[in-house]
Amino acid sequence: MSIAQKIQELIRLRSQAVGGASTPSINLDVFKKSQPKYYGYSTRKPYDSEDEFFKKRTDVAGMAAEDGKIVLNPYSKNSAKEQESVAKNEAIRLWMRDNNFSADFKVTPKQAEFFKGTEYGKPENQKQLKNTLVARWLTGDPSAGKPTKEQRSVVEKVKSMLPK
Repeated sequence: MSIAQKIQELIRLRSQAVGGASTPSINLDVFKKSQPKYYGYSTRKPYDSEDEFFKKRTDVAGMAAEDGKIVLNPYSKNSAKEQESVAKNEAIRLWMRDNNFSADFKVTPKQAEFFKGTEYGKPENQKQLKNTLVARWLTGDPSAGKPTKEQRSVVEKVKSMLPK
């Protein structure tokens, strides 16, 4: 039983002892540890299906979930600082998704080769590939390689549009 639940129970018992008819309500959310927000997006723990995926894919550090939350892989070997960058990366991807942003640039052959064999390497996922490249560049992820001049201008545009 959490501290908040114990407090709730004590109030209920005290109310009964003094003849109170109802138990006052406590907002238990105030006892939860606040989660950091990244560009307005918060993290959450993985759902069971996501947890199973993360167990099998420790190479995937996190995801921009469909519910608009950032989900970090609890099995990742990344340091806390690296996971912080992953959270920012996923927040940028969520922001681009929520704002219908599509990065408009050519992917270099080297970049395409790096993502070959992944979900991002599929022809139908080019928008997601470009958006993940932008997010990785903005968070300093070296896996994205160096952006071209055309790509840098898109990165600067997104950077200027992100919430502070």
